[in-house]
Amino acid sequence: MKNSRAALSLSKKGIQKISGVQFTGGNRITLVWKDRESFQGIFDAVRAAKELVCLQFYIYRDDETRRELAAILKQKAAEGLRVYIIYDHFGSICTPRSFWQELRKAGIQIRASAPSNGQTPFIMSTGTTGN
Repeated sequence: MKNSRAALSLSKKGIQKISGVQFTGGNRITLVWKDRESFQGIFDAVRAAKELVCLQFYIYRDDETRRELAAILKQKAAEGLRVYIIYDHFGSICTPRSFWQELRKAGIQIRASAPSNGQTPFIMSTGTTGN
């Protein structure tokens, strides 16, 4: 529980930093799973937004569901809402640059969390240990 609170706090700080808006009462952050029902909830919430949309994803794929979300986000940006996306650089590494460029062109602010500079070492684990 303590770790989930710390993660939520870091996410909140990241959203506040890129949006330039401090959270106030009446706002809500919801952690959702990757099924279609969860995304329908995201679609509905974004469609209902009146001023600002902030989304954070670990993995943002260029697939049918995300393209549908992208179309909704572009529409909200065209309506004059401020729209922000934070995505994990490593988790979304297979998403083509052209996808992000298209969203930026529509006026959506996009940031990668901890983007790799190509020199940052990382360790891949297979989940097994050996002697």
